[in-house]
Amino acid sequence: MKIVDSHAHIDQINDIDKIVTNAQNNNVDKILAMSINLKSSEKTLELSKKYPKQVYPCIGIHPTEGLEENLIDSFNWLKKNIKNCIAIGEIGLDYWGKFSKKEDLRQRQREIYSFQLNLAADNNLPVSIHSRGAWSDCIKLALESDIKKAVFHWYTGPVDSIKEIIDNGFFVSCTPALEYSKELRNIIINAPIDKILVETDSPVYIRSLKRPSEPSDVLITLKHLSEIKNCSLIETIKITTENAYNLFKIDH
Repeated sequence: MKIVDSHAHIDQINDIDKIVTNAQNNNVDKILAMSINLKSSEKTLELSKKYPKQVYPCIGIHPTEGLEENLIDSFNWLKKNIKNCIAIGEIGLDYWGKFSKKEDLRQRQREIYSFQLNLAADNNLPVSIHSRGAWSDCIKLALESDIKKAVFHWYTGPVDSIKEIIDNGFFVSCTPALEYSKELRNIIINAPIDKILVETDSPVYIRSLKRPSEPSDVLITLKHLSEIKNCSLIETIKITTENAYNLFKIDH
């Protein structure tokens, strides 16, 4: 049975041939490659051309990167290359970092986020949303931009917001952090499995393995999700893979 890692930053991994092979050997046949800035987006597109049947490109400016970008160049590049990707991501807001304590910096984040939301809406593309500490604003701005397809990546915000996310047709995703994160486990307990995606957020560090993650580690996510939902591993794979196909419109 085929598996999708719905969120990985493989442009940040050195031995990409190895991790793509490892993924294939573990039935992870599709990797949704996220970007964080212009340089990252360019590399993501290059990797999708090198691995056209395995790597699916998502381009965009992450909230922690946007303040450092030449936005005119970045926005022009995104508009020029929008037809070459399957989604806009990873985009969003982050109010937890020291870089975002001042309101003017948060406002700039919101402007960068809104530009990318509107770009996605205009091109009928899904978005992968980073919402750390800014959950309410992320949902509000996505709705204002008339976004129809979105996943709230590694969502650990208020449980009360789950209903609003789900009612608007959006998804939430989970990572191997299901193993230890009470906040993430609580969200996944309260979200219906047909609105959940699995991912690794590679190369994020995996505590139990004491190493950076790679796409094949999405099996760890699936194992813990299966246990939380009291659902067989095979059925969990089937449902979450279909969820990814439906949201991102990738080939079966």
